[in-house]
Amino acid sequence: MLRWLTDLGCPTKVSEPCSAKSQKVVLGCVPRMEDFMALFERLQTEFPGTEFERLLAGSGE
Repeated sequence: MLRWLTDLGCPTKVSEPCSAKSQKVVLGCVPRMEDFMALFERLQTEFPGTEFERLLAGSGE
């Protein structure tokens, strides 16, 4: 997963997935910036059915 995210232009450290387990998910906080939206579209394609749009700013959450 780390390599896949890095290859998509989202450099990820080995420690990040481990620390993510203990973090609270904050909905509606990810800005709709052009570079992120490309990654967002790829995530939606790779993981259909996941409600990623709830993470985006202005999603009403």
